[in-house]
Amino acid sequence: MENSKDRDDGLSTSTSIHDDGGGRNHYAPRLSDTKAGFPENQVQTRMPLYENNIRSNDQHWKRSLKRPCPSNENRVVIVEDEATRKRQKQRVWMIVRSLMRYLETKDYGLYKTARTILGDCAKRHVLKDKGYTNLIDSVQSELKRAVGTRYWERAERHVSNRRVTIKAIEETKLRKHRFWMIVRVLMRYLEKKDTELHKKARTSLEECEKRHVMKEQRFANLVDSVQRELTQVVGMSYWKRAESHVAKHVIRNATTVKEGPSAASRIEQHDQQLTDPSAELKSSFDPPR
Repeated sequence: MENSKDRDDGLSTSTSIHDDGGGRNHYAPRLSDTKAGFPENQVQTRMPLYENNIRSNDQHWKRSLKRPCPSNENRVVIVEDEATRKRQKQRVWMIVRSLMRYLETKDYGLYKTARTILGDCAKRHVLKDKGYTNLIDSVQSELKRAVGTRYWERAERHVSNRRVTIKAIEETKLRKHRFWMIVRVLMRYLEKKDTELHKKARTSLEECEKRHVMKEQRFANLVDSVQRELTQVVGMSYWKRAESHVAKHVIRNATTVKEGPSAASRIEQHDQQLTDPSAELKSSFDPPR
């Protein structure tokens, strides 16, 4: 609601009556009020009433503006910290599982005590009891105190040895996969450049497979026997050339090599581009599985 009237000096004034919802009207003078002869201190004391309403309504918005936005470096650190915590959490649960399996066969009474502790920790974690907000830390401390450091350290060693064994198996699989990639590249190159040598190499591969199936002692390890026989037939220069070709591809596509067949197909396509992009290579030796 606006009221306006003319004063003797000819200046028009306008006032606004604002209802705050509680039945009280707040007077908010406009800029023309100061020109109309209203005291400046009256304007300064009454204007904050309207501004306070704005602050109260937009309090959450103003608070959100004060929150710092993480930079890219901080985001990377946060992601790395989360990954580290996840690995530690997985390791602790692996230790707990190993410990429980061992206690179940060796000391059933202690196993029942450990199970009770696990259930109690989980229950108090759900209830958000003090000291049980972090389930991993509470389980680790309570179990270690109950079963003793000797059992806990034994479970830790068991998990560490198991992880080393799994890593060694994965590395062996990866080396074997790369070896057959070298063989494929070599056979395709020989098929394009030297047909006679390709036939000899193919015959040598088939002979290695046959004698490996017959379980001859000299051919017990198929990878070693194939490498030995192929290098004798084609020479080390061809073999080193195929090795360097695969090594460059592995460095360039390190994450793709672990995927298996897709890596081999990429090697084949890249090899075709290096030799003759327009040539269609025939089928070559497929390694035994």
